[in-house]
Amino acid sequence: MFVESIKLKDGKISLLDYHQERIDRTLHHLQIEQQLSLSSILKNYTFPQKGFYKIRVLYGDTISVECTPYEIQPKRRLQMVYDDHIDYTFKQTDRSRLQELYHRRGSTDDIIIIKNKLVTDSYYANLAFLKEGKWFTPELPLLNGTKRAYLLDQQQIVAATIYAEDIPQYEKVALFNALIDLEDELWISTQDILK
Repeated sequence: MFVESIKLKDGKISLLDYHQERIDRTLHHLQIEQQLSLSSILKNYTFPQKGFYKIRVLYGDTISVECTPYEIQPKRRLQMVYDDHIDYTFKQTDRSRLQELYHRRGSTDDIIIIKNKLVTDSYYANLAFLKEGKWFTPELPLLNGTKRAYLLDQQQIVAATIYAEDIPQYEKVALFNALIDLEDELWISTQDILK
């Protein structure tokens, strides 16, 4: 099963076109000719008009939609974890390998996954690193997130090769995804990233 997690804030759905593009890429890669229109699926549901929610669309053999309240959890410290074989190219419900890595976080709040010496993602988010007023995102994330694609298109972040050893060159790291904006300031000093 594959999944899209979509932001709903005060009745407004965010980045629907980017979520649709990712679904189309996933179906194309799997050589599934079925068309799946997010806007057609979502119009059959009545969503709350006030508050912050996550719409979760599960698709595969069947399609289901869930809508639950969402709250951004603060993060203070991150643990680097290493896995040269992890693959999470497509957003799927099987996150078992990611969960194994997440359990290695010790007393920290989240992880930064290092693959072949390169920085990729955290457990649930893409990353951006601040240097001299510019945000740089790893060129090879585990998952090309919808918010990441949007921020790259808007030139608010720049893709760069970031090795684990480069992290101290940056001031802060930001965790962001479809539900967490770069402006939400889920930012952590790079001094609070444990090796």
